[in-house]
Amino acid sequence: MKNLLRHSLAAAAAAAILLVFYKIKELYPFGGNTVAWCDMNQQVIPLLCAFQDAVKEGSLFLSHGAAGGMNMWGVWLFFIASPFTLLTLLVEKAAMAQFMNILLLFKIMLCAVSASVFFAKKHPRLHPVFGMLLSLSYAFCGYTMLFYQNIVWLDVMALFPWLLLSLDKLFSDGDFLPYTLCLTATVAIQFYLGYMIAVFLVLAVFLRLVWETPLRLRGDRALKAAMGSFLSAMLSAVCWLPSLLQVLSSARGGSLTDSLSDGAFFTPFPTVGMLLLCTAALTVYHIEFRFTVRSRDLILYDLYACAVTDNFTA
Repeated sequence: MKNLLRHSLAAAAAAAILLVFYKIKELYPFGGNTVAWCDMNQQVIPLLCAFQDAVKEGSLFLSHGAAGGMNMWGVWLFFIASPFTLLTLLVEKAAMAQFMNILLLFKIMLCAVSASVFFAKKHPRLHPVFGMLLSLSYAFCGYTMLFYQNIVWLDVMALFPWLLLSLDKLFSDGDFLPYTLCLTATVAIQFYLGYMIAVFLVLAVFLRLVWETPLRLRGDRALKAAMGSFLSAMLSAVCWLPSLLQVLSSARGGSLTDSLSDGAFFTPFPTVGMLLLCTAALTVYHIEFRFTVRSRDLILYDLYACAVTDNFTA
C-alpha cells in the first residue's frame, strides 16, 4: 500500500505539472490550443484518422486512401503500434489534435510511475520525496520534450525502466522470462527504437558479466540473456518484420542504404560533444566521490547526476 501511494503521487505530480502548463498556455482542456507539432501534425494524427477509417471499413491491411491502395500493416506497426491508439477510436477526427494533449498527459504519467517503481525497487532506502523528484525528472526529461511528437516513442520510454528491472532479475535469479516479455513488448511497439535498446543491452550485459557476475555464473547468465533476446526477436517478428520490409522497399529504404554507405564512421563532435563531456564529468565525479562519500549518498548523487546529464544531452 505504501509503494502504491508513492507511485500514485508520482503520477499525480506529473499530471499536475503538465496541467498547470496547459492552463498557462490555454491548451486543451483549458483552451483550444494543442501540443501537436511537426511529425505529430504531419504523420501521427493523419495516420490515427486513417486507422479509424480502416477499423470502420474492416480492413487493417489495405487502405484505399493512397493512390490505388496501399498496404498499411507496416505503417501501423511503425508509427502507432501502441495500446493507447485504441483510445483514439472514441474520438472524433476533428478533435484528434486536441486529444493529443490528453494522450501526452497519460503517457507522461505512465513514465513517472514506471520510473517511480524502478527507483523504489533499485534503491529501497531512497527517500520517497527524492524518488518522486527523480521520477518527475525522468518523465519530463529533454527526450520527452523533444520527441513526444512521435508519441508512440513515449511507450518505449515507459517500458524501459521495467526492462532494466527484468534484466536485474535475470542476473540475480536467472529468470529470463520477465526480460523476454519486456523486450518483446518494447520491440513490438517500436522496432526503430528497439534496435537502439538492443545495442544498449549488448553493452549492459557484457559489463554486468565482467564486473558484477561471479565467474561460475557467467556462462549461465550469458546463455539466458541470449535465449531471452532470441525469443523476444522471434515473438515480436510479427510486428517488426513486416514494418522493416515495407520501409526497405520504400523510398526510405534507399535513403537508409545511402546514409549507411556514405556516412562517416564517427559522429561529428558538435553532435555528440555534450554527451561526451557530461559522460566524462560523471565518470570523474564518480571516481572522486566513491572513496569520500557514504554509499547511500553516492547513490543519490549518481541518480541526480544521471537525471541532469539526461536533460542536457537529450
